[in-house]
Amino acid sequence: MRRLGRLSHPNLLPLVAYYYRKEEKLLMHDYVQNKSLAHLLHGEGRGVKKAVVHWAARLKIIKGVASALSYMYDELPMLTVPHGHLKSSNILLDERFEPLMTDYALVPVMNHSHAAQLMVAFKSPERKQFGKSSKKSDVWFDDEADKEAAVKLIKIGLACCDGNAESRSELKDAVKGIEELKAKGRGDREDNSFYSSISDGTERDEDFTNVAIH
Repeated sequence: MRRLGRLSHPNLLPLVAYYYRKEEKLLMHDYVQNKSLAHLLHGEGRGVKKAVVHWAARLKIIKGVASALSYMYDELPMLTVPHGHLKSSNILLDERFEPLMTDYALVPVMNHSHAAQLMVAFKSPERKQFGKSSKKSDVWFDDEADKEAAVKLIKIGLACCDGNAESRSELKDAVKGIEELKAKGRGDREDNSFYSSISDGTERDEDFTNVAIH
């Protein structure tokens, strides 16, 4: 825990204090006012205002998370999975919407069976196939259906940007492709966060909050 307290990176939420006993372990961090990346992207449920996160803001968040992970890999080489539980709800956002990773490097202080059941890195394909995690277990996408949909959506967007006007997609074809992805998402699961992010906006009419990060 003292080693964690010595970590210093602009995109890691610092450990202020801790309480360590066999039966209970508590961590203390500074308050972060803008909640988590999960809250920014998905809100708190249907009918709740959701932010429009601009591309530059998304890149800034992604870069910050990647930079913090790289730093942890250098500073904690003894850990197989330096973070262990990387997900959008464990990425907090400060007053300037800078990403701050939290809940990191806790595998050594957790009960192994508890960690294997709950932590994201322990659900990676290599863990399931070979029974071993690796540093790359921290950076994998845990939903093949969402991954497939994301790739298809990117391809639809690129087809609309073709430099050759003759090869460029018709808008009706792009709309059809997006609608097919949405329909498939509804069939796969009742409430899919990825597909809700490509909604046509007809389900709600409230104002959106714009997030532009400079």
